[in-house]
Order: sequence, then C-alpha cells, then structure tokens
Amino acid sequence: MVSKKVPYVAQVQESECGLCCVSMIMRYHGEKVSVKTLSKKVEIGRDGISLNDMKNILIGFGYDVKLYEASSSMLQKINDQPLIIFWNNSHFVVLERIKNNSFVIVDPSIGRITVNNKEFNNHFSNIVLWCKPKKDKTIIKERENYLKVYTDFFNSHKGIFLLILFISILSYGMTLITPNIMKFLTDNYDNIEKVKTSGNLLLITLAIFIYIFVFIIRSLLIVRFSALMDKSIYEKVAKKLLSVSYSFFLTRNSSDLMYRLGLLKTNREYLINTVLKGIIDFGMVLTINVIMYNVNPILFWFTTIISIFMGLILLYIRKKILTNHRLEIIESTKLQSLEYETLSAMFTIKASNQESFMKGLLYEQYQKALKLYKKRTFNNDLYSMVISLFSTFGPVCLFLVIFFVLDGQISIGEAIFGYTLLGIYFSSLGSIFTAFNVYGTLKNNLERISDILEHPSQDKNKNSIKIKSIDTIKFKNVSFKYPGQKEYVLKNLNFTINKGEKVAFVGKTGSGKSTIIGLLLGLYPPAEGEILVNGFNIQDIEMESFKSLIGFVPQEPFIFNKSIKDNILMNQEYSLSKVEEVAKIAQIDKEINNMPMKYETVISEFGHNISGGQKQRIILARALIHGPELIILDEATSSVDNLTEQSITSYFNNNNKTQIIIAHRLSTIVNSDMIFVVENGTITASGTHKELLETCLTYKHLNMEESEVEPVYYGC
Repeated sequence: MVSKKVPYVAQVQESECGLCCVSMIMRYHGEKVSVKTLSKKVEIGRDGISLNDMKNILIGFGYDVKLYEASSSMLQKINDQPLIIFWNNSHFVVLERIKNNSFVIVDPSIGRITVNNKEFNNHFSNIVLWCKPKKDKTIIKERENYLKVYTDFFNSHKGIFLLILFISILSYGMTLITPNIMKFLTDNYDNIEKVKTSGNLLLITLAIFIYIFVFIIRSLLIVRFSALMDKSIYEKVAKKLLSVSYSFFLTRNSSDLMYRLGLLKTNREYLINTVLKGIIDFGMVLTINVIMYNVNPILFWFTTIISIFMGLILLYIRKKILTNHRLEIIESTKLQSLEYETLSAMFTIKASNQESFMKGLLYEQYQKALKLYKKRTFNNDLYSMVISLFSTFGPVCLFLVIFFVLDGQISIGEAIFGYTLLGIYFSSLGSIFTAFNVYGTLKNNLERISDILEHPSQDKNKNSIKIKSIDTIKFKNVSFKYPGQKEYVLKNLNFTINKGEKVAFVGKTGSGKSTIIGLLLGLYPPAEGEILVNGFNIQDIEMESFKSLIGFVPQEPFIFNKSIKDNILMNQEYSLSKVEEVAKIAQIDKEINNMPMKYETVISEFGHNISGGQKQRIILARALIHGPELIILDEATSSVDNLTEQSITSYFNNNNKTQIIIAHRLSTIVNSDMIFVVENGTITASGTHKELLETCLTYKHLNMEESEVEPVYYGC
C-alpha cells in the first residue's frame, strides 16, 4: 500500500502528461526533477511519449521498472508503489492508491480525484508501469524558480523598488498614528482644553496631509514601476516566442499561448498590489505584536492564538482555491481556443449551416469554464469572508478579554488603543494570507509562462556564414520526421537546384512537398543528411542573410488587419511607386486602384473582405518587395485564373530568378527545368514535363486528372 500522497505536477501542454507522471513518481520518492529536465531525455511530439519512453527515462535515472498488462483487480497486488497507468487510450495518470474499492488518481490535467470501481474500469486501458528507485541511487533535487523573470527585473531596478518599499513602509507606519490619536483623545476626554490646544490639532492636521502626500508619491512610483515591469517582461516573452524553433509551435495550441500572454497583466497586478503589500504587512504584523506585548503579554497571546486559528482555516480554503484555479485555466484555455477557431471559420460555419452545432460546442465548453469559475469565486468569497470576520470581530473579542480577563489592569485609552491597533493587525494579517494565496495562483500562471521563457532559443552560431547570393541548394541524403514521431515523412532525398533554374515538386496531398520547403527555409533541421547552400551546411549559415534573398508565398497566406500597402511593406522602407510596381507584377494593381481607398484600403481580420485570389496576389507582392533572387511558391497561384497565372509565370521566366514551385496545377510547371515527383516522402522520378509524361506513370496520372477538371478557355 502506498504510504503517502503523490505530489501533483500540472501539465502545461496536452502532450506532456507522460512526463508529468514521471516527475510525480520521482517526487514521491524524494526527488525533484522538472518536466523541462525530463523533456531533454526524450523528444516530445504531437502525440506525446509512450510508456516505453517513460521506462527508458526512469531506468536512466536509476529506477527498477516493469511494464504490465493487467486488469483493475490485479492492481492491488502491485500497488505497493504509485503506478503510471494508461487512461482513456490517450492519456497517462498516476494511480496513487486503492482503498475500499475506490481508486485515487492523480491526473496531470485536473489534479487528484477519487473514482469508484465502475468509473475506473471505464477509463483504465489495462497497461501499467511500476517502478522503484534502486538502493544505491543518488537522489536528485532541482531548484525551480518560477519567479526568476521577475526577480531579475527587481534586481536590475533596485533603486526604484527600494524607494517604493521605503515609502510603503512609511505609509503603513503612519497608520499606527491613528491608534495613538484615539488613545490620546480617549484619555483626555475629560480634559477638552488639552485636546483643543493648537499644537495637538496642528499635529493631527499635519499627519493627515503627510499621509496624503506619501500616498500620492507611492501611487505614482508604483504606476511607473508597474509599467516598466510590464514592458520588460512582455518584451522578454515576445522576443522568446519569436526566437524559439518552429517545432515549439507544433506541440502547443495558439489560443493557449495567447492566454499565457494575457496572464502577464494578471501577474503584474498580483505582484504589485497583493504580494508586495503582503510583504510590508508582514512587517506591520510583527510591529503590532511587539506593541501588544509591551502593552500587556495577555493581549499578545490573544492575537497570536487567534491568528493561528485564522491561518488554519485559510490554509484549508486555499487548497481548494488553487485546485479550482488550475482547472479553470485549463477549461478557459479550451474555451478561448474554441472561440478563436469559431471566429476564424465563420464563413465555413455559415456556408455549411453549422451554426447550431457550433453554438452547442461553445455553450458546452462555456458551461464547464463557468462551473469552475463559480467554484473558485465561491471559495475566494469564503476566503475573504473569513478575513473580514476576524478583522471585524477580532477587536470585539479583544474587548471581551479586557473586560473579563484584564478587568481594571489597563485604562480605557489603552483599551481603545488596542482595539484600533487590532483592527489594523487583522487587516494586515488578512493581506498576508491573501498574498500567500495569490502566490499559489501566481505560481500556476508562471508555470505556463516559464514553459515559453525556459524553452531554448534557436541556436545562433556566432561564426555563422553570411551569404550574398544563392548559387546552389543541395539536399544530400536528407531524411526528416516531426518531433516525437517515429515515422519519417521524408526519406533519403537527393537533388540539386542551381541559380536561375525553375524547379517544381509535384505529388498528391500529404506526400511531403511542403515539408521539403520547411526544411529549405530552416524551420526545422533534417533528422539525417545535409542541406547545403553554396556548399555550406545550412545550419552554419546566418539565416537572416539567407532568408533576405528569398521571397516565399505560402499555401495558406496570412493577411493582417491593416491597409493593403502595410500588408505589402511589412514595416519595410520602400516608396509607394515600388509598392505599385510589385502589385503590377502580382497582377493585383488594377483591382487595388478600383477600390475607393486604393492602397490605403484596410483589409479585415483574416482577409474576409477580399477574395482568395486577391489575398494570394497581395502576399506575392509582399514576397517580391525586397527583390529576392529565389522565389518559393507553395501552391501560390491556386486561387487565381489561368490567364493571371500565366502573366505571373511569364514575369519570373523573363527575370532569371531561381524558382521553386509546389503545385497541383501542372500547367504552372510545364516549362520547369526539372520536376521532382514526390510519393510517400521520397522522390520517385525527376525530369522535364515531356520526359515525365513518357517515363512516369504517377506524373501521367496527375496530368490526366488535371485535364479532367481544368476549364478550357475559347477565344480571347
């Protein structure tokens, strides 16, 4: 029987549940190894990792590991250790213990749950991993600092931070004047003349004005500091997102990444308005305890005991808040993802009469997120109610202690002093516990942000080779598979492209054509073999200099919600005449000039207010604006008519530019110097259009398929 609870490790991305389970098992055995460290031992892809991968990781860390195929009734015999089990045929969870026919599961996506035998059997996929550390194993304890990005900022801005801290302490210290004023007024209730003396009233008035002045200065400093912090952290995260390899985005949801960026603003509020306040209030609580002890030790022990009681209640509620918050993040992310996809596909939804279906999906996910929001909000309100209860009735209880325990030992002025002081004390104590609670929420948020910040940036070789032209591109025994996948999508590719040549890749959908372009553009490195540019390995070439020579038009061009001119320029400094020149080459100039706003016409989000052909030609103009010597067209003219396509092709043919074309429409490539036929990730044939028609059955079939569907134009 398992002797203790399994520490929970939350998954940040859907494909890392297996690594989270391994991390939980290791933490159960006294080790602390992060998911980030474990991910370096195995490549995580779209499909996650297997039990065999987990087995190899644990063996590498010094564990005895066994894999079983077992029914739920057999698990009791091997549940002397927590077990990693396969769940729903698509997920991994940890089975912590079996007790009274109930199963305690620690799920990386939702936390600890208890299910009965029937529920367990509905989800259990009958595959189990058992492991135990070897006796001579060295225990590993990593230190995780989720706050590093913020502590680094604080260290680099110590001056303003210390000034805020000093002024905050001064501001809070001035609140202690209130109890003293109340004590003075109460003790001199019968001596009105003493109260009315100009000196005393002047001091009280001066204290009010100093408090207002300090408060305003503190607020101005905090606003400035918050803005600096927000700018610094946002720039770091944005820079990291743009510097990581493309493979990072293959295993992460775009909406989830957007949600994480939104968490940056939440964290700023938490740190400045709650955590910083809690730290200062901790000093306030200590100060008041010292004052209480000096007034009367019994008052000190009263506040200490009631504080401990309050703390125990709040700690219990805090666990529920953090669990619900973690679950709410997961469901809210799913909702945002579904909302984003719905808005992106609105044309298709309405065209295919799927409004009711999508409304049902949205409402179902919204209900899940709303349910968790209500739970978290209720627990937050309960938490606040406990703080309010002690802040309100704690001072009242103090009066009862004074009346029944300290009868006659302190004056009325001292009693009022203690009452007012205790009001501040419980307010500060509540602030400390709120900061402690928020820190847990902050940690949940930072786990998701750290996944971005701690991901290695794409390596940049300081001695990388700058190139000024692209003379040759050579694929030498190149094979490729996507991260974490076993099957190769490209196998042993060999070809050479020389300057000025027009080269095409053809093949059925899914054959690997676009992946070849991704490799050529350096989006991912080959698993095997080399890609040589001018005889140099592409990994040794400075990518900025390489890509500055390329114009790329993707299969799914992305248009920004900006003017046509801005979409072509993309923040580059070129004259309007240059913009008009490339628009003419892309055969879009006449249509732009027929628009009322011409090049200042604003394109709607996702380019919904222009046609697919117009979108492709604007992207083509964007690719040509910097005068590239290599043009890569990935189905770039699939949405334009034959005559427009012929005009665009004619320009390229007459300008001696190197062209790499991926096309289904073979009329685009009949004049190519070389055509490669791609099937199942391999090049099965190559040659000119005429040669392939005679020698390659696959190419001949592609040509026949096109002939059946291509429209025939008669006359002018």
